[in-house]
Amino acid sequence: MPNTKKCVFLDRDGTLIVEKHYLNDPGAVHLEKGVPEALRKLQTAGFIFIIITNQSGIGQQLISHHQFLAVQRRMTTMLEAEGIIITDTYYCPHHPTKGVGRFLKECGCRKPEPGMLLNAIRDHRIDPEKSFMIGDKIADVEAGIRAGVTGILVRTGYGETEASGKEIPIADNLLEAVDRWILR
Repeated sequence: MPNTKKCVFLDRDGTLIVEKHYLNDPGAVHLEKGVPEALRKLQTAGFIFIIITNQSGIGQQLISHHQFLAVQRRMTTMLEAEGIIITDTYYCPHHPTKGVGRFLKECGCRKPEPGMLLNAIRDHRIDPEKSFMIGDKIADVEAGIRAGVTGILVRTGYGETEASGKEIPIADNLLEAVDRWILR
């Protein structure tokens, strides 16, 4: 079967929700400004959403797997209340120098490597040529490009410092990325 779905892959922290260093408290989850409106526009246009997130805090034992899942549940519940459905989430708990035990490793899934995106493309029959990766770090954009999708950097989260001097699609936030680069 051919890959037919169009997808917007989304980084989580600093892109969908306000960046809080190694967020472990679901009560501290706040959506970035404009996120519900942006995702509604994309959903109406037929895109599915898959979260692609590095979560080395798990591998560094700074947050537990349970805490990661609780934060994730809180975010998806907030989005569902806005009528937005997240199709899936892929996350990488590894870190090449700070991970503990089995999490101390270089892997093909930690962005900027494209492993999570490639797995999602295969698992969900996504057409990379019709898809986008949006994040607040150059690693997000690079992972998208390596997976064959268009990468867009947002200036939320770490994006303001990451955007300097780059010749890639850049937007102030997710809503501008949608209006300027995806649905233009």
